[in-house]
Amino acid sequence: MSTKTANLTEAPATEQGTHWRSIPLIAVVFGLLLCTYGFVDNKQQFAYSYLTAFMFFLSIGLGSLFLVLVHHLFDAGWSAPIRRYLEHLSCLLFPWLAIAFIPIGFLAMEIYPWMHADPHADHALHAKAALFNKPMWYTASVVLFLLWGWLTHRLRYWSLQQDKSGTAAFEGKLVFPENLMAGFTRNFQGLSFEKDNQQVMCTRMMRIHAGYGVVLFAFSLTLGSILWMKSIQHQFFSTMYGVYYFAGSVWLSISTAWIIGRILKARGRDKFKVTPETTFTGFDAYKKVIDSGVDVVILTTPPAFRPQHLAYALEKGVHCFFEKPVAVDAPGVRKVIELAKKAKEKNLNFMSGFCWRHHKPKQEIFKR
Repeated sequence: MSTKTANLTEAPATEQGTHWRSIPLIAVVFGLLLCTYGFVDNKQQFAYSYLTAFMFFLSIGLGSLFLVLVHHLFDAGWSAPIRRYLEHLSCLLFPWLAIAFIPIGFLAMEIYPWMHADPHADHALHAKAALFNKPMWYTASVVLFLLWGWLTHRLRYWSLQQDKSGTAAFEGKLVFPENLMAGFTRNFQGLSFEKDNQQVMCTRMMRIHAGYGVVLFAFSLTLGSILWMKSIQHQFFSTMYGVYYFAGSVWLSISTAWIIGRILKARGRDKFKVTPETTFTGFDAYKKVIDSGVDVVILTTPPAFRPQHLAYALEKGVHCFFEKPVAVDAPGVRKVIELAKKAKEKNLNFMSGFCWRHHKPKQEIFKR
């Protein structure tokens, strides 16, 4: 029988868990001092080093954006726990990484030899002159950050609004051109955007942004990697450079999400303490948990024990969430059905893990 825990006692607050918050500020100050030294000592080498560091952190933002897009495109479930901080990481693209790009704009002459080369004397540069010229390079750079800013912030806006759905705090404001997108979806796809179905409205808007966003993402990431990295050697021809940078971005973002998850898990572990008094083992551990004064139990043990556990919880007046299957044989299923009827009479909540029954988009599909 698996170990069960209940009535976790909250640990006293300490200042030790907040010391790490000063580390980023110290790192920023130390980094600025090193940047100043590097710029004074060797301007060109500093420019290349700064560009390398910038592209590293840019890859975290872009990889996080891709994972958010995939989440909405495929209605993924596995990414739900990490979606919120992936959204926050992607929002670093604008304005923070856009601001961090400004030194690269000023140091472009030090980084890119083609900026002071004659295209008529260089065949490779002449063939790419439409892209590799100063006005196009600066204009395209600005447009890329604006596109990423729009996409990331609107995705996060609707995600945060979804958390507020059904409350007075819900706003759900469509801004241009979202009203046109919503109109197209309403008129040509027959999908409604009623304010009274706020959760579905938010989900649809995020999927709309993900639909065109994944195309913009592919082209914009490729263009950015070519403009800012590949153009250091403008003679180089490659159709895979953007894919190479994209693959590294996604792997780095997944690793970053894992690290953040571990940190958050460690902080949550410090908040509550599991004591021997709140730890139960043995074949009667389920009785000890239920008798410990809890309001609700989550039953995720092997389903052969499910009817027995539910019967005891019903007897003690405890709410239950139990995973499917509810039993392993016909007598067990009939027993659970009988217990569910009695729980309803006693005004107890017995809920099984049929998550899609409560998923608004799936409900609408079933209705159609």
